[in-house]
Amino acid sequence: MQPNTRLLPAVRHKLRLGHYSRRTEAAYVGWIKRFIRFHGNRHPAGLGEAEVLAFLTYLAVERRVAPATQTQALSALLFLYREVLGQPLGRMVGLVRPKRRARVPVVLNQGEVERLLGQLQGTMHLIGTLLYGGGMRLLECLTLRVKDIDLSRGEVRIRRAKGGGDRVTVLPAVLREPLRRHLERVKALMAGLGPMNVASRPPLKIASTARLISILFASRATSKRNPFCFSRRRVPFSEIMAHRTMLRGSRFMRSPAPSSA
Repeated sequence: MQPNTRLLPAVRHKLRLGHYSRRTEAAYVGWIKRFIRFHGNRHPAGLGEAEVLAFLTYLAVERRVAPATQTQALSALLFLYREVLGQPLGRMVGLVRPKRRARVPVVLNQGEVERLLGQLQGTMHLIGTLLYGGGMRLLECLTLRVKDIDLSRGEVRIRRAKGGGDRVTVLPAVLREPLRRHLERVKALMAGLGPMNVASRPPLKIASTARLISILFASRATSKRNPFCFSRRRVPFSEIMAHRTMLRGSRFMRSPAPSSA
C-alpha cells in the first residue's frame, strides 16, 4: 500500500473485492480502529507481531472477552496485515487465549414453543414460525426475498447462508396460506414505493435493483444509507425489534401457565 493511501477505505475496498458481508466489514473495521487507538493512533504499518500480541493479550486478560471475540479481532488484524499492508504476520507464538466456559444450552420443549409462538402476532408470528419450522437463523429469515419462497413445492431457498453458500429448507405447511396473504401485502407495499429511480440507472442495473427491493419481511421505512445501493429502497424488518419481541415472548413463557381448573 502506498504511504499516502488512506487505510480504512483501503480495508473496505479489499473486503468488498473479497465479497465479505457488510457485518464482517463493520466488525473488521471496528477492530482495526481499536487496535490503532490502543497503540496511540500509530499507523499499523509501523507496528508488527509484538504489538498485535499485546493488543490481543489485553483483550483476553484486561477486557476478559469471549474466545470468539478475540478470534474475530485476530482475524481482522491478520486480514489487515496480509491483504492490505502486504506484511503477513508470523505464527503469533505466545498468544494468550481466554478460557472457554462450558455452558448448557436452553432447549424448549414443544409446549413451550407453542406458548412462545402464541405470544407473537402478525409479521413476527410468521418470522417465529419460520425460524422454528424451517430451522433458520434470524438474519437468514429477515433477509429472505419474495422469490425465495416456493409455495407450490413447500420450500424456502436461503441465499448466502453461513459459510457463503445457498441451501434449501422446508416451508411449514401451516404457513402456506398466511404467507400467500403476506406476499400479496408485500407486493402492494413495493408497488407503493414507486419506480425506485430505476429508469435513471444503466439497463444492466435494473434486474439487480429489482431483486434488492423484493424483501419478504420489509419495513415500511426506506433507506439510502446502504454503501452497495445508491437508490432509495425498502429495508428489512429490524433485527433488534425481532430480538426484543422474542425476548418479551420468552419472559411470558417462563411465567406459570394459567390453570384450567
